[in-house]
Amino acid sequence: MPFCFIYSLIVSSAMITDLFKDRIYFLFSILIILTGCGVWDNFITYFNLYYNADELYTKIEKQITDQKKDLFSVEPSTIPPAANADVQKLIEKCSAILQFHSNSIRRTI
Repeated sequence: MPFCFIYSLIVSSAMITDLFKDRIYFLFSILIILTGCGVWDNFITYFNLYYNADELYTKIEKQITDQKKDLFSVEPSTIPPAANADVQKLIEKCSAILQFHSNSIRRTI
């Protein structure tokens, strides 16, 4: 009789520790997933802003080079009025990258 009681205590404590371990593993997994989603969202946002700014820069650069007629002109290039609004958008996108993702940029000072 005492052996059965001791055995039941050991088995029940093992079940409790297994349940506790399962609960800890579950909570740890949820924590990893939630923090991973935040990191992934920041990663996607940064590169989405960077890609859009790069595409806009390429578009503006093409508009400026299409305006130029002479290959060896000494006059400085001017920004066409159509591209002026795009330049403002480009400045806003690049400032958003610097404002919200400044810790992602490597500093080489």
